[in-house]
Amino acid sequence: MILQHSDIADDYLLAHELCVAAISKEDKRGKWLAAASEDRFLMTIARPQRFATQFRCDGPNCEFRLYKMDEGVTDELRRVLDVPSLAEAKAREAKDAEKEVILGPNQFTEVFEIAEPGKDVEVYSESHFKSKK
Repeated sequence: MILQHSDIADDYLLAHELCVAAISKEDKRGKWLAAASEDRFLMTIARPQRFATQFRCDGPNCEFRLYKMDEGVTDELRRVLDVPSLAEAKAREAKDAEKEVILGPNQFTEVFEIAEPGKDVEVYSESHFKSKK
């Protein structure tokens, strides 16, 4: 993975293009990342995501929720890109809402989860962040 996070929309667009190149070279990991990088790009420009890969928490001690959705993508397309169905994403949202998050001001935890089609979601990485402000 070359690029995971940024505040700049063009960085996510570049990440998406690199994922498409990886897919063309038959790297299957690029599929999910292509969907996620498109969703991140859309989220960065305040547009609804398409693949339900992005969850957002706005503020301390909040619950992660699916970022706003464009309902135009089918679960079949999600499956082709190794993305869980919309129902699975909503189930994950409900499961995450059950977790208690106790963080101080300007702190958050980011959990990156991934799953192959038909398999359970597993935690890939978990990072804790604290603002220096």
